[in-house]
Amino acid sequence: MRLLFEKEFLDQFYLDLNEENPSQGQAILLRIIKVYPELEWGIDASIESPRDLEALYQENPLLRLLGVQYPPSPYTDLKTEFERSEACRQLLIFAVKEHDWFSKAREQGALCFTSENYDQLLMQIVQKTSLRFDLFEPFAWSAFKNFADIPFKEIIVADNYIVSDKSGQKVDDNLVPMLQELLSKKESTPCSVAIYTKDFNPIREEPEKVKEKAKKVHSKLNRVFARHRSKFKLYSTDKTNFNTQIHDRQLLTNYFMAESGVGFNLIPHKPSNSEIKCDSIFDLYTYKRMKRLFRMFDEFNNYQQKRETLQFVSYP
Repeated sequence: MRLLFEKEFLDQFYLDLNEENPSQGQAILLRIIKVYPELEWGIDASIESPRDLEALYQENPLLRLLGVQYPPSPYTDLKTEFERSEACRQLLIFAVKEHDWFSKAREQGALCFTSENYDQLLMQIVQKTSLRFDLFEPFAWSAFKNFADIPFKEIIVADNYIVSDKSGQKVDDNLVPMLQELLSKKESTPCSVAIYTKDFNPIREEPEKVKEKAKKVHSKLNRVFARHRSKFKLYSTDKTNFNTQIHDRQLLTNYFMAESGVGFNLIPHKPSNSEIKCDSIFDLYTYKRMKRLFRMFDEFNNYQQKRETLQFVSYP
């Protein structure tokens, strides 16, 4: 995760902070600063020597906490630094006031906050993503509608049967409407959608027939989302010696995730003793878990690219 701060934002945050009784948004940001691992961060300050850095830490003790793991990366212009950081999977921007380019940054998958709205926006994200759905109760994909309000540029769906298209596991009833809810406000966002699955339900268990089925699903998704800038890719998790078992059913975006023990083939609904658990990076456990999962899927992709096999690997 990469954080870009305007120094004035952090100074104001420090002055307003009551550590004994912080607001909910303050508590979230303070926890990120104090205990989140593997953070990269930048600040609009001149740091040309250790003395400059120490002076910065003396001015605002929160900066010293941030610098325990990684020293800051100084920058001069926030917009330029955003453009340099655009490829980051998780990018959070904290500024004193709203910039006119923030709308574009959000379309590109960044979370943008100001001194005026960070408290409210952080709590809104938590409220919209910290959810549980008891699958004893009726379920519809509209339950995911609020996820579309949150910026993101990447979706990972891991479910061994999500494209099998068998009775009770129809793509048109599950994968498609789930993605429609997630992408309903993302037409202009270049979003990558990766689907990791095992059962393509081909006519025969032959690599070419599996590829035909994957191509059919891919074509369907491109038709449904023709007005979007989304790019779809399907990966096979079958017949692989990858060092980690890809078993559980998960949905990941850049900033939140959902896990369903029974999988995401939920329509037609059948009461289940399972549940869907959702949470965001603003929960420390979820942040750490998502980092491990993203790393696992990246390693799996590299493994598949280097692997010499006649089996179906991915499409396209």
